[in-house]
Amino acid sequence: MKNAIMFTLCLLIFVQCKEEAKEFPVLDLDGSHPTKTLAISDLVTNLRAVRLETTEESLLPAFFNYLAGEKYIITYSRDNIMQFTSQGKFIRILSKKGNGPGEFNNVASLVMDNSEEKLYLSHMGSNELLVFDLASGYPKDEISIPDKAARMVFVNDEEILAFGYPFGDYKRFSVNVNTTEIKDSIKFEEAEEKPMGNRITWISKASDQVYSLFPESDTLYRYADNEFVPELYLLFSNQVDPNKTSTGRSLQFPMNGTNHMLLGTHDVSMEMSNGFVRMKNSGENPRIFYFDKVKQKLFEVSILEDDLMKKDMEYLFDLRQQGDHISIKYTALDIIEHLEANPALESYVSDLFDGYEFNEDDNPVLVMGKVF
Repeated sequence: MKNAIMFTLCLLIFVQCKEEAKEFPVLDLDGSHPTKTLAISDLVTNLRAVRLETTEESLLPAFFNYLAGEKYIITYSRDNIMQFTSQGKFIRILSKKGNGPGEFNNVASLVMDNSEEKLYLSHMGSNELLVFDLASGYPKDEISIPDKAARMVFVNDEEILAFGYPFGDYKRFSVNVNTTEIKDSIKFEEAEEKPMGNRITWISKASDQVYSLFPESDTLYRYADNEFVPELYLLFSNQVDPNKTSTGRSLQFPMNGTNHMLLGTHDVSMEMSNGFVRMKNSGENPRIFYFDKVKQKLFEVSILEDDLMKKDMEYLFDLRQQGDHISIKYTALDIIEHLEANPALESYVSDLFDGYEFNEDDNPVLVMGKVF
């Protein structure tokens, strides 16, 4: 009898602990949910459109990436890194591709510090962080790190959280930019672990909280005190297998704020290309979800409108978050074609850009805002 009671108590404790470990939201991305229409202005503050200045020196290639902050916009391509003001005025070329001092060999990732005084660059040429002074544009320092960083974010004023590429050792580490101290033993709290069918890490910052979703996990984590703690669990089936030719669904995680989150799923296929399995985004059958963190409720978004450009967004490919800022990139041709299809908007867009008339080869426009 005594043994039976002890067994029952142990079983109850085990079940209770297991339930306690599961006490975080479960977002069912397979099921049906109430629908909701959203505008970008529902998700951010200080929504604005920024036209990146076009000069002979600042002309951007067709394919480039960028960081968007409060003070500066940093663009980077295979050939150079450029600095613009947050109003789009070209300042300078910060760095060029090469092997000399202050030069880079294929950008891995970039991050600005919280005050946007310095730019930290990880590139494929070395395991060194290049540090640029954004006031002068000069290379300032180099910091040794354990691996090239595919993703970086400032946790606070002095700590960068960094993630290596999802092959090899796939290091996760932090670096103190003042002392150059490295912490490479970041802990994980127990959580559900299943492949998400993605080869990259999503990382975002809302207020002072850093969140991340990893390729091998179906759990969204929050980073605190050198440890990743589960924040919510994603129920998401028919995930594509990233390691073999296959078809299925893939996840987009473009925005995570203090009060809300935006997610999307769509069809993809993994195809063989030059001896490697690569993801091909078909973009078919997209679904967009909005999670209200305050009410703890998940909605399916029927319409997502960029209400500044008066344009519906069917996909989330072009919506991106860096730190607590989100942005959408429109090429000059996108704007010209949008106006041709909607001539009634010509006066509105003209006023939005102070009467500027776009040419097809102009630099793009960024619609920007700060997540709350």
